[in-house]
Amino acid sequence: MLLLALAISPILGASPLHAAPHLPDNPMERVEVFSTCAGRMDALTTRLNARHDAKATETLRMRDEFDMLADAMMPLDGSDADRQDDSIRSRRWRHRGWSEISTLFGDIDYALDLRKARRAETSLEAKTAVCARLLLPTG
Repeated sequence: MLLLALAISPILGASPLHAAPHLPDNPMERVEVFSTCAGRMDALTTRLNARHDAKATETLRMRDEFDMLADAMMPLDGSDADRQDDSIRSRRWRHRGWSEISTLFGDIDYALDLRKARRAETSLEAKTAVCARLLLPTG
């Protein structure tokens, strides 16, 4: 539990002193970033809810914001088939983000090699911190 707390502390306390990552200019590339982060936050929320951690509320809020941003960046032009393809790609990116984080949790919890577990913790922290820096702090 201590390792999880250390891994997610940057998410919920992301310092405004750290600049947000540069967002791509292309709308679909932005959809990819936001969808991936929504998936990451969803996996983290699932983990925190399973552990009855109060921080799940904040990660759920972040997930909802990323979902909203991804939807807002979806191109409205093009045919119905193009919009459907874009929606499918967005869901795939979201699932990829969820899979990234859930795989890291598996490595943290079940790796027989302590170095692999530590690398997973570092990667978890980095992936979730990138997403957290994209959102404006609340409160």
